[in-house]
Amino acid sequence: MNHQTITQAHVDLLAKAYTLATTGSTADFDLQNLEVGDDIFAQTFESLENFEHASQTKWSVSGEVEKMEVENCSVSHWAEMQAAKGERRKSLTVIDLGDFRLTFRI
Repeated sequence: MNHQTITQAHVDLLAKAYTLATTGSTADFDLQNLEVGDDIFAQTFESLENFEHASQTKWSVSGEVEKMEVENCSVSHWAEMQAAKGERRKSLTVIDLGDFRLTFRI
């Protein structure tokens, strides 16, 4: 499957979703200094449902998933997750952009 071109608008939506998930509002929307090419986000073709299934069956630690919408895009956010034992626990935000998803894990 070919990667889609990630634009700054996609990255901005991801940052907006993260801001909503962590503050409860987009009023204080901050781009978190994200730019196309940063290595703290990634493109994937896995569905939000795939992420939710993995959180329940494969991840070492998974908090509750929070689901929301940002500008008509579905978002799933985990305040704390650990994909594998021994990894540092992080938060994970995934936004569905139609043809692909972007993830932000910090």
